Amino acid sequence: VAEAFAHFAEFGLIGGAIRVDGTIQAYAMAEELHPGTAVWHFEKAMGDIPGLGQLINQWFAKHGLSGFEYVNREQDLGIPGIRQAKESYFPHHLVYKNCISLTATQSITAKSIKAEGCAAHQH
Repeated sequence: VAEAFAHFAEFGLIGGAIRVDGTIQAYAMAEELHPGTAVWHFEKAMGDIPGLGQLINQWFAKHGLSGFEYVNREQDLGIPGIRQAKESYFPHHLVYKNCISLTATQSITAKSIKAEGCAAHQH
């Protein structure tokens, strides 16, 4: 996250923040993946303000990423809570993820698997 803030313009990032009493209490960052699609990298909201996480998600999608038809929320790493949170936004579709592993001889094998299983299949 610190690297993203340090190189915000250089990386071509899109960001948004919510201030409460002049202090940033929530932020989100994304970038254009290709025309029409943004990839949402992360967001953070202070846990002591109820509903702030939902608010930064709604606000950033509506105002920060309004020019994109699709928003890719990245993988959930197989973590049930993250998957549940992402599914609560009723995604348009899910994309299968491809994992590639290299052996000592540098041969390549690829498996088409669901995003939640990819991390478990990495070598």
